Amino acid sequence: IQEKNNELASEVERQTQDLKSANAELTDHNARLEQFAFVISHNLRAPMSRILGLSSILDFTKEPGEISEIASLMMQWTHEQDRIIQDLTDILAVQKIDVKSLKQTRLDSIYDKVISTLDVDIRGTKASISADFTSAGNVKTIPSYLESIFYNLISNAIKYRHPDRDPIINLRS
Repeated sequence: IQEKNNELASEVERQTQDLKSANAELTDHNARLEQFAFVISHNLRAPMSRILGLSSILDFTKEPGEISEIASLMMQWTHEQDRIIQDLTDILAVQKIDVKSLKQTRLDSIYDKVISTLDVDIRGTKASISADFTSAGNVKTIPSYLESIFYNLISNAIKYRHPDRDPIINLRS
């Protein structure tokens, strides 16, 4: 009986450790899901806000040239939002990433793409942006993941700028 009790106590201890490990894993997974939900919300909000703003302006616009320009901008931001959704899908793949699937990526090409996307905000705030990636011109990464990081860094620097000064943003590797 004593031997059976020892075996049962040992089995209970092993199962308790397994449950603690599974609980820690679930807690970590939930934290990652919460962070991902935040990223989705943050990344989709900017283009959606622009589209909503343009659509409200459209209600008051009568000139065909302005209507065409607004429609063009709305289409541009709709495409950006579609790209962001695709990029977020790629980011989900990070969970299952195999080192072989990382791509050699030029930092300046990612930077150029983000600057192009944020062009309206950059011009609107008279932001001065410089970049120097000479010390690490290429990196192995998931390009859309790195693009999301650049996008968030630059857009937040513009959004949370000092209200009385034009933003000066410097990026470097």
